[in-house]
Amino acid sequence: RYWDPTDVAPIDIAEDDAVVRLKELLREAVESHLESEVPLGAFLSGGLDSSTVVALMCRAARGRVRTFSVGFDDAAFDESGQAASIARALGTEHTAVTLRPSAELLIDRVVGNYDEPFADSSALPTWLVSALARQFVTVSLSGDGGDELFAGYTRYAEVVGRESLPAPLGDVAQLMGRTLPHLVPRRRRPRCRRP
Repeated sequence: RYWDPTDVAPIDIAEDDAVVRLKELLREAVESHLESEVPLGAFLSGGLDSSTVVALMCRAARGRVRTFSVGFDDAAFDESGQAASIARALGTEHTAVTLRPSAELLIDRVVGNYDEPFADSSALPTWLVSALARQFVTVSLSGDGGDELFAGYTRYAEVVGRESLPAPLGDVAQLMGRTLPHLVPRRRRPRCRRP
């Protein structure tokens, strides 16, 4: 473990200076990933994270940036309109694909690409947009990780703020923590605090 979100030393910096520094770090991070000998693109959902990455790419890239998104027939889940709007505003060469209800046909192909069980339903649209992007580019940047880094999902803040796991779950986690490293060498022990 290289980082613990509950053990971060506060820094003495004004909010305006922190905003400037964050912009610099994001720009540097994106630009460092543009150094490539293969065609580059980006996944664009229309959300803040991927839109920020694409905007920074557009400022630094030579030529027009290619962007890719996946849409859904169900309007409640479809963000492809936002992605297309961002693509137009940034002037990217945008391509989209729609994930249809027959997505279960992809499951065997998707599962075959994972090395372990993976229960996140986002695997299907991610696989589909990756296959789309691969027709045009070799490497795609994305905004993945932004919610985790900036605690965008409330569940991260809830877990970080929790002192310990409920008794039955905590007992199971403790048992796993003592057993797993011996059954599977080189695995890290789960860290669980007891009340």
